[in-house]
Amino acid sequence: MKNILLITSVLLSFTVLGQRTRNCSEYSNKKAERKFKKMRDLDYPMDRSGTIYAMKELVDKYDKYPDLIAFIAWHYKTSSYKAMNPDIKLKVRTNAKEWFTKLSETCPAYDGHLAYYWLGRMNHEEGNDSVAATFFKNYLENESEPPNEYKKIASQLRDEFFIKKQLLSNPVDFNPKNVKGIYTEHDEYLPMLSPDNEWAYFTRKRNTPSDLTLPSGTPGNNGNEYFTRSKTMKIDSFSRGMSLGKPFNLHMQPLLDIRSNNKLIGLGGACLTPDNKTMYLTANLLIIPLKQPDGYPNTELMKTSYKNGAWGPLKAVVSLNNEDGEPTWEGQPTISSDGNLMVFSSARLSSTSKGKDDDETFTLDLFSSTKDENGRWNKPKNLGPIVNTKGQEKTPFLHTDSKTLYFASNGHPGVGGYDIYYTRMDKNGNWIKPKNIGYPINTEKDEHGLIVSLNGKTAYYTSGDKGKVKTGGLNLVSFGLHKNARPEKVVMMKGSLKDENGIAVKNGKISVTDKATGKTHKGLVDEETGEYVVVMPVKDPNRKEIEPEKVTIVLNGEDVEADYGSEVKNIDGREVLVPPGGKIALVNKKQKVITNNERVAEVNGKEKVIKKSDKVREIDGLDIVVPSDHEVTDVNGEQKVVPIKNKGLEKQRFVVTATGDDKAFSTKVIEINPNEIDGAKKVYPKEPIKIETLSKNKPIRLNEVNFATNSFVLNGKSMDILDELVNFLELKPSMEIEIHGHTDNIGNSKTNLLLSHNRAESVMYFLISSGIAKERLSSKGFGQEKPNRSNKTLKGRAFNRRVEFVIKTY
Repeated sequence: MKNILLITSVLLSFTVLGQRTRNCSEYSNKKAERKFKKMRDLDYPMDRSGTIYAMKELVDKYDKYPDLIAFIAWHYKTSSYKAMNPDIKLKVRTNAKEWFTKLSETCPAYDGHLAYYWLGRMNHEEGNDSVAATFFKNYLENESEPPNEYKKIASQLRDEFFIKKQLLSNPVDFNPKNVKGIYTEHDEYLPMLSPDNEWAYFTRKRNTPSDLTLPSGTPGNNGNEYFTRSKTMKIDSFSRGMSLGKPFNLHMQPLLDIRSNNKLIGLGGACLTPDNKTMYLTANLLIIPLKQPDGYPNTELMKTSYKNGAWGPLKAVVSLNNEDGEPTWEGQPTISSDGNLMVFSSARLSSTSKGKDDDETFTLDLFSSTKDENGRWNKPKNLGPIVNTKGQEKTPFLHTDSKTLYFASNGHPGVGGYDIYYTRMDKNGNWIKPKNIGYPINTEKDEHGLIVSLNGKTAYYTSGDKGKVKTGGLNLVSFGLHKNARPEKVVMMKGSLKDENGIAVKNGKISVTDKATGKTHKGLVDEETGEYVVVMPVKDPNRKEIEPEKVTIVLNGEDVEADYGSEVKNIDGREVLVPPGGKIALVNKKQKVITNNERVAEVNGKEKVIKKSDKVREIDGLDIVVPSDHEVTDVNGEQKVVPIKNKGLEKQRFVVTATGDDKAFSTKVIEINPNEIDGAKKVYPKEPIKIETLSKNKPIRLNEVNFATNSFVLNGKSMDILDELVNFLELKPSMEIEIHGHTDNIGNSKTNLLLSHNRAESVMYFLISSGIAKERLSSKGFGQEKPNRSNKTLKGRAFNRRVEFVIKTY
């Protein structure tokens, strides 16, 4: 049980009791009141027994007069906090509980039901948490306006007990076991999985000098700690692991740091970007400022990059390692799948509270930082009171879905000291109220440092006893993670970007747009090799939408419920509620609030607020808003809006777009049925994504812009591809292109020529309706005149049925 410090002095006089309405008028007795006031006003010190003895006798005569009972109870309570002798303290406290019990039975509402409150306090201090929780529950349920401090303490202690009771009464599935291969007679701890789960990284502490996996002379620190890497094997196990060389295991070696002569003591928690080429980690340092002989220990976030087959030197992430010039203490980092969001534990000026023992020490909170357009980390932001408490929050792990965050805390109600919790990101980009991962994963001891596999089915953490065969020490434990705590399903796509000559695309870019949400997820591309990785979260239709946390906000003089993070702004003298990430925009010349999931679009000549994931499509001369779960398809030569279905189940459509310096763009549509994904799916195409070099009059194929037989009607998938062409042309406003249509040689050549002309024209009109100036576009059909493959095979004919664009000027 996480106790609140209840050692505050309680030397209030009895007059405090009279400051609130007693609500016990039915027990009014003027004769008893006169005698009580006379005794109370006598100048007797509170530690003398005469007055109390006399009042007890008065209670025998007037046993229903609550002022007397309350005075005696308050006296004993105050005396119990003053008493130094344990025996006397126990006796006086027992008396206090007896008289508060009598008060609660005589008049529970007396002075705001404070009998319930103090019975709860005293029982909690004695370790009787179940009794205390019941009194706190009665206090909060019966007292409509409790003082803030009393309400806070009573609520927390009540919740702690009942939440713990609920957790213990509803155990989750938990079958821990040692991690095969990594488990040795030595200590292993601080685990990290590469996002693709192909490698495990951890610290191994050598207990003996004879370890074949650590060659003689391998550098380490004076505690014999080694940062180690282990390969994932095919059958639920890992290799034994090899310690890494520079820059990791260099004890007391100076770092290449122009700010100081800092030396590395050891390494803490670490994280990898999904391409396995950038690592952020906590370094334990001896900080030695320039021109100063002595140093002091501290931690900083460091970065190292993998290039040319080796890890580079550790470099400090300067913008994160201080706050307004003041030193900070950094803990374990974790990073999103696009490499642009980092969450880490830190003690700094903007932490929730200061440590209890030192006014200069701040508690550990979770902070986040995002990269700016130049790749520099922005000033960290506190994750806020929903996640952070006045206790400590540490060891965050952000799953590859970038929406599920696991961490340890001793400030949220739970089972033991540090418990493991998880929280999810809502539609507004805020974290919801954390949930305890459950008992017996959490125990009355400390649990922390949990990580989760890509498919969300397996969790790992460091343990001192769970599943361990050897006695004492630490080892890595794995267990099947129960479904409620699993992250969202993900698809990880890896490959390479090549130009038309098979040469790696320099400074390439790749992104995936989720057509269901309209959100674009950026991938990581090696600027030299063109190798890429991109992660796509997949919405599980069987999982409920994450509801934002609610708060009460005063709007136009009234209390209203709103999403956490909402703001009150003014429109024409009237207060309006703007949800998180939302804004006030002009819609048909009037100010209107739109959410972060909405946008303003022109529909049939008027501005309309629609979802970002919705599309405006021109059908038969009219603009139609097509929802994200629908698509335009060709039905007997006519465009119809129909629900997206895949074998009777909803499918999720992604559009992959890649480009590079002086390159055009390449697109591909991926359709995924979430019900067919068992936690995660890896897509590793054998063929690279081909991106044509920009050149005048050079045809560039629009992949997957297809038509039904003898039709020139665009379908939904083709429109998704053409949306990317619209984006490309918007980024290059001086570019002019010509659309070319081609067919195979099946059928009449004149018919094919007309069909290809109509198809090219359909594409051109789509671009015009999407906002591209007509003057920048032209179209032409070639029929079967320009095949790229032989028409003798099905595959060849399919390749020849195509739409291309040719750059005229750029």
